[in-house]
Amino acid sequence: MQFSGPFRDSNGASRYVRTTYWALGQDRLAGLAVEAGFVDPGWRMPQETGFFQPLLVARASK
Repeated sequence: MQFSGPFRDSNGASRYVRTTYWALGQDRLAGLAVEAGFVDPGWRMPQETGFFQPLLVARASK
């Protein structure tokens, strides 16, 4: 998904901003964390943390 469009900064000047949003599944995101060197990835659910989204928790490898 991409978002783009003209926006005004705090001074009223126009700026054009473009970004890409990636929606990754839990398995894919946990796999990317392992590929990056993290270990024991796990998920904490919103009812457990109070956050709106699930939270990925992993440890840095030694």
